[in-house]
Amino acid sequence: MGAESVASLGSSPDLAGLVARHEVQRREARDLIDPLDPQQFNWRPGPDRWSVGQCLDHLNQTNGKLLPVLEQAIARGRQRNQTAAGPFRYGLFGRWFRDSMKPDFKKPLKSPRIYRPEVSRLDMAQVADEFDHSLEALARIIGQAEGLDLARIKAASPVSRFLQIPLGIWFESVVLHDDRHLQQARRVTAEPGFGQQV
Repeated sequence: MGAESVASLGSSPDLAGLVARHEVQRREARDLIDPLDPQQFNWRPGPDRWSVGQCLDHLNQTNGKLLPVLEQAIARGRQRNQTAAGPFRYGLFGRWFRDSMKPDFKKPLKSPRIYRPEVSRLDMAQVADEFDHSLEALARIIGQAEGLDLARIKAASPVSRFLQIPLGIWFESVVLHDDRHLQQARRVTAEPGFGQQV
């Protein structure tokens, strides 16, 4: 979704901002990965720490499992005519959930098992392409939510159907979560001995 599609969300500046942020993240990921070779992409700073590739694979796992859930929620909202104009107000739990995804959140949640990255050597081109396509798909899905009530429509977490999160919170949380792990991946490239054989 390019600049023209972002402009089409003019009646929802919050959504337009999220789509624009996804475009920035796609460029940031390409700038991060392009200079790397497969050894650097898979290099881990320690046995319990993730490589650049694992950071991105984790995002592929989370985004990939969430995409169909968000699309289903949007389809239900359209069917039920759950429309509203923002700005939207969210409850305490929703705001906490969103804030817990921020890069500077002091006590980040432990990643559920279904979202954990592969431990084997990752194919750099495949992981990078999958991440790029996931951000493109997320931007498209956000565009589909134009005019819907982002606070009233909820989508279940892929981890538990009992965890119901407002659509707008999901959108914001994905952007923040992607930011967090892109920053984590960049920190890996600044580690002493980055890319060296151990």
